[in-house]
Amino acid sequence: VNYTVGRCDLLQLFFMLLSLISFIRFLESSKKTKLLLSLIFFILAFLSREIGIILPAFVFLVYYFYTRDSKGVLRHSLVFFFIAAAYLIFRLSFMPVIKDSSLAQEAFSLGRIADWILLCLAYVARFVLPWVIQATIFPIPGVAAVKYLVVGSVLLAFFIYSCREFIRRRKEYLFFGLIWVWLSFLPFFFAIPQFTTLGPVTSEHHLYLSAVGFSVCL
Repeated sequence: VNYTVGRCDLLQLFFMLLSLISFIRFLESSKKTKLLLSLIFFILAFLSREIGIILPAFVFLVYYFYTRDSKGVLRHSLVFFFIAAAYLIFRLSFMPVIKDSSLAQEAFSLGRIADWILLCLAYVARFVLPWVIQATIFPIPGVAAVKYLVVGSVLLAFFIYSCREFIRRRKEYLFFGLIWVWLSFLPFFFAIPQFTTLGPVTSEHHLYLSAVGFSVCL
């Protein structure tokens, strides 16, 4: 990674994957040491970069698809959510990101949600059209709307295909990959001002985590 600050994304993804692998080993062996190791890697993940705090959602996802135990999924992932909640309470109490209540209300406005959806579509397009290719094909701002139309059509077709395959052949890994990608985009909602200021063209490193889910879909 040439972008030096972006190396924390690699560390975050590295520790998140190690945490999930250790958690799967725990499910296979029921050894508490594996669970403890998974928790340690989880802490290292969000200390590397705070986006790692969303790991409990991935633990929930992996556990359900791995065991199909809808009753035990919350019990086994509860400790991860507890650590994440404890860190968030500490973070917001002593180092709050938003201090103004009006700004907090604006953060959950419909306009913010629309901006988040468009940003997610822009990043999903990077899996098909990297930034360099996009700048070559869509150099005119007015033509960029065509890009979103094309990407939206491709996503809709892929979702319909996934539903058909799930019903006919039970290819559940497609849904696993799609949910993984969607979960990895959740932090974008709280970083929209950053993307507005710097531009997503400088932030390809945010695709590392979602690329795992996209690879599963393929």
